[in-house]
Amino acid sequence: MFLKRRPRVQTGRELIDPALFDRLCRRIVLDYECDKARAERILDQALAFLFTCAGSAKPLAPSPEVDLGWHTFLLYTKEYAAFCDRVAGRFIHHMPDDDPAAPVAAEPPSVTADAIGALGFAVDLELWTAPGRHGGPGCEH
Repeated sequence: MFLKRRPRVQTGRELIDPALFDRLCRRIVLDYECDKARAERILDQALAFLFTCAGSAKPLAPSPEVDLGWHTFLLYTKEYAAFCDRVAGRFIHHMPDDDPAAPVAAEPPSVTADAIGALGFAVDLELWTAPGRHGGPGCEH
């Protein structure tokens, strides 16, 4: 009898150099006063989110907490631009939602989390179900 192997679940952290991942996590810890383990979870999900945005036909939105990881990566413009070029072939723009009364332009974070999981990434559900305004920043296509 042969055992069926489960497909390997990938993580967002695998998408960038470990030294850059650690550098970005340290920045999250400093800027958002969270512990290292939470910073690693936030950044992991932000990277998986960006990879998913790269291939999505629909605008996707991060959860408020995952968005902190995206904001941090954006500060490192050279590394962020190189990452976008490598995974998307283009720059992935951050499109903030300045008007809370405006119609929602991006899929809700729960739909985004489902899309991330469909690509084989581990999904940290706690980070995707935290309270926050739906329809926040999204990625431009």
